[in-house]
Formats: sequence, C-alpha cells, structure tokens
Amino acid sequence: FAWELTLGQLNLVNGFWGFTGGDWLTYLKPVDNFLSNGNYSPDQRMPGYSVALLLPRFFADRAASLNIVILFQMIMGILSTIALGDIAYKSFNRRLSFYYTSILYVLCISVSIFDAYISSESLAISFGIISVWLLLQFNRRDKKYLLLLSGFFAAWSIFIRPVMVVLWGAEIAYLLIFYYSTNRVKAIGNALILMMAFVAFDSAWIVRNYHVHHEFRPFTP
Repeated sequence: FAWELTLGQLNLVNGFWGFTGGDWLTYLKPVDNFLSNGNYSPDQRMPGYSVALLLPRFFADRAASLNIVILFQMIMGILSTIALGDIAYKSFNRRLSFYYTSILYVLCISVSIFDAYISSESLAISFGIISVWLLLQFNRRDKKYLLLLSGFFAAWSIFIRPVMVVLWGAEIAYLLIFYYSTNRVKAIGNALILMMAFVAFDSAWIVRNYHVHHEFRPFTP
C-alpha cells in the first residue's frame, strides 16, 4: 500500500486513501441508490461486494467508509496469507513450506495490489482461501461450525465474484470423495451443510430478481 501511494495515482473520492479504477462504480452506485431511495440499482453485479461497501455507510460518510473497506481488505489479505501458509505447512508437514508459500503469495503483486483498490478481486480471493482453510480445519477437527463458516465465506466469495463457484464446487467434491467411501450419509450431510449458506443467499437473490425483472437469474456477471 505504501508503495502504491508513491505512484501518485488519483482517485475520484476526496478523502479516500486508496485507489479506484475499472468497474468500481458498478459496485458503488447501487449502494448510493439503495441508501437514497431503497433500490439496489443498477444491478449489473452480484451484491456481495456492494454489501461490504454498504455496511460502513451506516455509520461513516462515503470517503471514510471506503477507507474502512480497504482496511478490511488488507486485514483479510493478511489472514488469507497466513491461512494459505498454514495449508501448505499442514499439507507438506514442513515449517519452511509455510514461509515459502506466504512470501510467494505476498510477492504476487497481481493479487496483493488489489487490497488498496475498490475492487472485488481482493475480498473474493481472500474469502476463497479462508473458506478452504476452514474446510481443512473441519476435516481435522470435525466441528460443524467450521463447515458452516467455510460455506459462508465460499458463498460470500461467489456473491462477490461468481467465478468462485468453481472453488465451491471443488470443496463439495472434496467432501464427497473424502467421506463417501466410509460413510455416505455423513458425506452427503457435510456437503449439504457446506451448501446451506449459498443456497440461502442465492434463493433470496433469485426471488428478488424474479420480483424486479420477472426472470430467473441465479447469477449476474
């Protein structure tokens, strides 16, 4: 973030510390309209990232709320880096794998640069990594709340970036393959628990879209 400040890139919101660019207005305009007239429009995007932009607006102005969002993105970026390193450590059972993976991920500028931007990439990737980490923690500890949390972060990542549904599908497949040979009922039950959050969120989105557009729309770009 400090390095990016030296670039002198301008943003379009006075008092905002981070950067704007690309399709950021497609996420911010629906929030502004929702706060002013109660309508989520234009709805060109899934509402996951707009929710992150909306929540701080209830107690902060526009610039301050955007600062809160990039701070949140940076915190999630740090946590996801630690989670990714822990996944590598548990997978290879070597402490050095934690440091190698974490350092390589931090050095991947094409990912970490988005932490300082109003852009959906940062949270989508962070939530995806955290979802996988929670799933593996469930696999080791067999605590259902970990599976629920994994499903929650997977669902939120999909609602930020629909392409993350591929990762969610891989997680479901992992559960079924890992447990199915020994306990089919448990395998299916665990997969259903993982799916609960997304099914609930997307059902509400489908109902909303049918009411507004009179069409079946489980996803938007």
